[in-house]
Amino acid sequence: MGLPPMSQYDQKATPMHAAFAGAPNFGPYDLAAPLVDLNEKNPAKTELARRSARLDFSKVDRADWGELNRILWEAYRPGQPYPRQFVAVIVPGTKFR
Repeated sequence: MGLPPMSQYDQKATPMHAAFAGAPNFGPYDLAAPLVDLNEKNPAKTELARRSARLDFSKVDRADWGELNRILWEAYRPGQPYPRQFVAVIVPGTKFR
């Protein structure tokens, strides 16, 4: 399009010319079978699945975010302790170094 890069990431990015064809291909395609059993990766009868099922996903932001974060932490970092919550109290007039 003749535009200069908008950032250093645009400037260093690999050009995408090979991702596009000169003309569209409307021919049929072959369906690739999944290589991973999604039910095996997301088993329904685990403690994390039961805890997830109790969360309210009926509308945006109804689920308990604290519980959801703990569920995700345990799923992706099994056996590692959940990080402690950090709460800071800022007193007006306090000077920071």
